[in-house]
Amino acid sequence: MGQENRILVLFILLMICFRSALADWNTVPTGSMKPTIVEGDRVWVKKLAYDLRIPFTAVSLHQISNPKRGDIITFDSKSAGVTLVKRVIGLPEDTVEMVNNRLIINGKPASYSIVKQDYNGLIVEEDLNGIKHLISV
Repeated sequence: MGQENRILVLFILLMICFRSALADWNTVPTGSMKPTIVEGDRVWVKKLAYDLRIPFTAVSLHQISNPKRGDIITFDSKSAGVTLVKRVIGLPEDTVEMVNNRLIINGKPASYSIVKQDYNGLIVEEDLNGIKHLISV
């Protein structure tokens, strides 16, 4: 194998390890995050955000942090067979409810204010105890 081929093979191996353990990108499969992220968008994933893992495995070597309310995360859905992109709204020990299309966390309802209404629908700002983001209704 020539020197150029070795460099190419090394580059490919390093890129595969990088995507497995440090950062990757995913294509958004659904429109559930509209208007922030739409179906077909490509999002970068920082794999070191919450823990350090052995490449090509789910084995954690060191936990760095835990997801916080409002974080956007990706995870593999076995039932859907795809990688999903979602916003964290509930944390361990939280009680999360939907009552009359209003999100309630630990007995405190989210507040909503209309940002824009047009032929595509209604864009609303949802406030989860100071964590604000836009949602489509």
